[in-house]
Amino acid sequence: MLLAGAVSRPAFSQSTPNLETFFRQNIGLSEEQIAAIRSGQPVAMALPPRTPTEVLLFGAIYIHAAPETYFQRARNFDRLRAIPGFLALGVFTDPPQLSDLHGFTFDSQDIEDLKNCKPGDCRIQMPATSIEALHQSIDWGASDVDEQVNSLLQRTALELVLAYQREGNTALGVYNDKRDPTAVPEQFAYLLS
Repeated sequence: MLLAGAVSRPAFSQSTPNLETFFRQNIGLSEEQIAAIRSGQPVAMALPPRTPTEVLLFGAIYIHAAPETYFQRARNFDRLRAIPGFLALGVFTDPPQLSDLHGFTFDSQDIEDLKNCKPGDCRIQMPATSIEALHQSIDWGASDVDEQVNSLLQRTALELVLAYQREGNTALGVYNDKRDPTAVPEQFAYLLS
């Protein structure tokens, strides 16, 4: 997903030629769409995909605020948590700890889906090694199966966060939830290209 926004009137005025050129040449916006952004109206559109499995969306809106004010509000996690429909938001301590993931859980339907999860056929995006570890670690007949799965989820998430801090995108691995595996680091590089 590509999201662009100009955050203060002086910045928008100063960068108008470059930003408008980008909007016209790289995104394909019309003069009417650029004028809508300038007047504070949101503009969103689907961009042509480069591959059949890709979905590219572009969105832009002019925000009349100083950049510092915008970023301060965007980092106000208590305000974000109060927005209706906002699912969850957490902040890792430094260094990250297992307790940071309290409340990070799968619901019962996701856990039921995981029971039948196989590499290449899984409703949850996971590496094949995680799918195998899940099936080997969980007693699916136990009364505390939800707690077992969520405990494993939290421990695995913490390990991935720590690996990501050490190794960057290479730690993100390969998802095997579909027929064709997705190498996450390559996907990030592809999207940024």
